[in-house]
Amino acid sequence: RSNESRVCGWLQDSGLGHLQTVFKKNGVDGATLVSLTKTDLREELRIDALKDRKELWTAIENLQKSVPTSPSARTTVTPVPILKTATATPEPPRVSPRVSPRVSPRYQSEYNGSFGKNQGVPIAGVSPRSPKPP
Repeated sequence: RSNESRVCGWLQDSGLGHLQTVFKKNGVDGATLVSLTKTDLREELRIDALKDRKELWTAIENLQKSVPTSPSARTTVTPVPILKTATATPEPPRVSPRVSPRVSPRYQSEYNGSFGKNQGVPIAGVSPRSPKPP
């Protein structure tokens, strides 16, 4: 028994046997049947009677629920990782407490010895200068 004749048998069993001609004319098989939409019934198959469309749609929905879809017909949803968005205020650059962001490390030892607030800040490989008497 062909797939189209099975669809016609299903229509007959659903009380919609009078629509068999429309389904045969359009070559509706089982895969097509379970993928039909309400729009397809009205615009593609041109089933004009509202009662027929409603009854057919209810029968198709019941069929879709009861028939497992093949793996190729199944829609696979792949999760998408959520990306971290940029913050409104960027973090300030990290600066070593021993090195001023404005003074090159080459001149840092002189910088540390020149200003009172920076005296005593140790720099690797450089001994701190003793403060000058006032």
